[in-house]
This record gives sequence, C-alpha cells and structure tokens, in this order.
Amino acid sequence: MKQRRFLCILCCSCLLAALLAGCTLAGKEKPSDSFRLPAGCSEYGRRQLSGLEAQAYDQILPALFEGKTTVFLPQLGEENLRRVMVALFADLPVVSWVGNEYSFASLAGRTVLWLSYELDREEIAERLIELDQAAEDFAGDIDPSLPAFDQAHLIYDRLAEEVAYDLDAPRTNELAGALLDRRATCKGIAQAYQYLLERRGIETLMVYGETSQPHAWNIVRLEGVYYLADPTWGNGQVADGPRYVNHEYLLQDEERFSATHTPFDEGENYPLPECFSRAQNYFVRTGTLVSERDGEQAACTLEEALASAAQQNAAHGGKTLQIAFADPTLASHLMETRIQTGDADQLARELAERQGYRVLGRTYSETTQTLSYLLE
Repeated sequence: MKQRRFLCILCCSCLLAALLAGCTLAGKEKPSDSFRLPAGCSEYGRRQLSGLEAQAYDQILPALFEGKTTVFLPQLGEENLRRVMVALFADLPVVSWVGNEYSFASLAGRTVLWLSYELDREEIAERLIELDQAAEDFAGDIDPSLPAFDQAHLIYDRLAEEVAYDLDAPRTNELAGALLDRRATCKGIAQAYQYLLERRGIETLMVYGETSQPHAWNIVRLEGVYYLADPTWGNGQVADGPRYVNHEYLLQDEERFSATHTPFDEGENYPLPECFSRAQNYFVRTGTLVSERDGEQAACTLEEALASAAQQNAAHGGKTLQIAFADPTLASHLMETRIQTGDADQLARELAERQGYRVLGRTYSETTQTLSYLLE
C-alpha cells in the first residue's frame, strides 16, 4: 500500500516558499463557510481530535477539495500534525488526488502546511461527480431502508463478486479503482466499502495493518457496536479454482480476526474502537453458526446450519455453502464425528443439487472455525 510521508523543512525554506506562493503570514486563514462534506466520508477520525488538532483538521479539510497548496494552521508539533493527517485521510476515501508527500514547518508562531495535487479544482469536482454516479451504478439497487446488517452484507458480497483484486490496475490503491475500474487492491476495496456504507449512514472506518503483507480493512458500526470486516478477503478463491463469496471476515470480533490481521500502531491509524461482540456477525445473523444450547440461547445443529447456508446461497448466490462453529472444541468434535466421516458432505451435496449446483470440494479454516462447500 502506498503510504503518505511528511517532510519537515527549514524555516527559511518555508518562508521563501510562502512568499513565492503569494501568501502572507499575518492573516488567519478561515475554512470555507460554504464547504459541505461529500457523501461517503466519515467523521470518526475528526471525533478523535480536540483542541488545536481539531481546529487544524477543520482548516485542512476544505483545502483538500479546493486544491489549496498552502494552509496556515495553529502551531502544532510534528506528532500532532501527523494525527490530524492520519484522521483526515482515513475519513476521506474520495481523496486520492493529493500528492504522496507533504511539507510543513513552524513559522511566526504558526504551522505552515504545503500540499501537492494530481488534479486541479475543476477536475476534483468532476471526480466527485464520477464517484457519486459510480456508487449509484454499483449499489443503487440495494434498498437503503433495509436493516443495516443486510446492507453491510449485500455490499460486501457485491464487492467480492464485482471487483477483481489486481496489483497492476492503474488506480489499484484508490476508491476510483474499485468503483470506476472494478480493479483494485485492499486499500481501494476497503475504501469502497467505507464509501458505500457511509453514504447510507452506516459508520465505517479504515484500518491499516498487516496479514502476511501490508493490508487494509474496515470496522463497521451496527446498532452502536463495532465489528471488523475485510471485504478484500470476501473474494475467495482456492488455488486456480472458481471465485466465491467468503463470509469468514464479515462483521467478526477481534478474537477471530486478530489471528490473521494485526493493525499498525497509531503511527498509521487513528485510535481504533474495540470489537468484542458477535451479535451482528454474518454466521450468527444468518443462522449458519453451529452451536450448543447456552442458557436461553437455542442450539443450532449442523443440519440446521447447512440448511440455512443453502437458503443464503439461493437468495444471494455466492456459490458456497458456508457455516461456522461457535468454538474450537465443538468444531473439533463435529469434524471428527460428522464431517470427516462424510456425513455432512452427503447432506451438502443433496442441498446443492436441489438448487442445481454440484459440490466441487470442501475447505475448513481452523482460524475462524469455518467450513465451506464450494459449488458450481
């Protein structure tokens, strides 16, 4: 993933640059009163700031959309400015036109920030219109009055089905790559998930970290609780086999997610909320979580979970019967007594055949205790 860098330069160089740009240091630059945050952007990062950091965020924000190359800010240290910029770019999936390096310095009791742009102001406005239309084309048929879980589920599936993971795509790390070109890598896909959900009023965060390599994913807030999601890994594929929708990483908790995903520290992320609940997890909500009776919570048998998985496949496609197990002990027991014996395989074949599919094979993830039957 392309990371932005900050350059701190000498005050004499800053003064020269300011003079060349025709700027003065006397006046206090104000944010544009007419500025309105475009649809699809978040405000979570802004809420993590206060005082001078929040003031700087509010001054830089309109500048990014107006193409301003010089922004005068209250006096900030390097670490304070870094937090502001991390929050801004995590909140703004649409902003891909800002150059990869920024320069800043202290001068006359102020912090001066210099930005570079790949698009001019008119082109920025055109890009926003393009993205707005692309969002409608991509997910406009998904009813915004549906429960938030259903919208998060359907958009996750749509990204898995429609956007190809492509390291060589011309806009591979951008929202535009995912929505306009339908070819992107993790950053562009995660930005698309954020953008499409935020447009529907569903708070969605960007997270940067690593799996076996640098990676990007999301945190989604449903009914006041935060959950982890990785729409890039929603595009499942086994070796050179067919693609399928993988729900292992749709609205997960930290316990399962952290086995494969490690967020970077706050040098690359804003402060992240805890994600401990599974109430809105895909397998819990769709009845595809095999579980034993727990107090008033009824058990869900292997047969019931597979039948629910078949209903999900019939309703939404995805070419998979996918179920999960509530805990490793239950998973180990059923793998030994029901799955490795071929009992579950036979049931999966019967369910698939009723829908006109055949089972290509079975995979099992010990990390998420997820069993998948791939269909064609």
